[in-house]
Amino acid sequence: MPRSTRGPNHARYYQTARTAHLERLEGKEPAWFFYSRVRGDFDAALADRLPFVRRVSVFEVVKAVITNKVRVLEVAEPLAIVLWPQLLLIHSSLAVTNFFRLTQTNVVSYAIENYPTDKKLMEFTGLPRWISRSIVKGIVRFLMATTSRIVYGTQDALDVYEDLAPRAVRKRTALTSLVWALPAPHGACPGPPEVETLVFLGTFEDRKGINRLMSTWPLVLKQLPRGKLTLLGKLGNLAGVREFSANHLSVTLVEDPARSQIFDVLADSKALILFSQPARGWKEQVGLPIVEALSMGCEIISSDQTGIQSWLSDHGHEVLPWDESDENLAAAITRALTSPRSKAEVLDDLPSEDGRSLADARLFRE
Repeated sequence: MPRSTRGPNHARYYQTARTAHLERLEGKEPAWFFYSRVRGDFDAALADRLPFVRRVSVFEVVKAVITNKVRVLEVAEPLAIVLWPQLLLIHSSLAVTNFFRLTQTNVVSYAIENYPTDKKLMEFTGLPRWISRSIVKGIVRFLMATTSRIVYGTQDALDVYEDLAPRAVRKRTALTSLVWALPAPHGACPGPPEVETLVFLGTFEDRKGINRLMSTWPLVLKQLPRGKLTLLGKLGNLAGVREFSANHLSVTLVEDPARSQIFDVLADSKALILFSQPARGWKEQVGLPIVEALSMGCEIISSDQTGIQSWLSDHGHEVLPWDESDENLAAAITRALTSPRSKAEVLDDLPSEDGRSLADARLFRE
């Protein structure tokens, strides 16, 4: 629970926190970081070392913002449908306190949702699409009207928002900008990777493409007998992944790897695959494994489901339709693993400043 003493005048509230969120806090100006739940990769020891990191309820967030006179609060984006009860509480409470000058808090958001929210509501509730769309438009218009600034991480996300709330997106009082969700190079330039080494990173869920990869890998080996595959992850189809790994000498399985181990493997790998598949109410917004692999100079093999698919395609990475045949996917993997492009050349395409950090700077600009 937040302490009663005054703290920083900036704050973030993420309902579900993960280690990557905490890593972004290091080296930055102090700010509250509130969360209610954690992902499986959450580093509790790191959270304990960082100042102003607190596990709270949504009511405690509102109380802390008022008590600490927080001037800028980042919350989940308006299209985060499962968080609407929390968002409506936060937005409406601060709208009231701002009106009566109890606080002067700007609510800001970072937006990467690229799945049509009216379709998602229809799929979850069974309501007709036109009713779902009316509900979504009403709620999103209110949340956008009480948002001071929003930064979009992908063009796909901006397109979805403009479709549902074009006037709210374009109104001058809600300052908006597009900052691609791309990483800067991760420290020193990695050396040459191991020849023909592919890595999968993430949960072993079908929607993350692990089943497509397992069915395709034998076809890759026919073209690249020396090919190697490293699987980094946990959960999902873990039993199937264990069996697959045991049956293929070319495959190495690392369950629940440490963060340092992830970057060591990426540094030694030629390419990463995250061949995301569509799922009910879900589409890959960006894909943290893609971001982290790019920062280490890896070639990327992706489906067209990620929100940065156009950037990947424009910059020489392998992007295929999500339902592409195993044969064509194997050919794309082979091209990536045998690409003459060096890690340094991949890194040259990246921005000098991390996109999420740049988005933060714009969100918290006063």
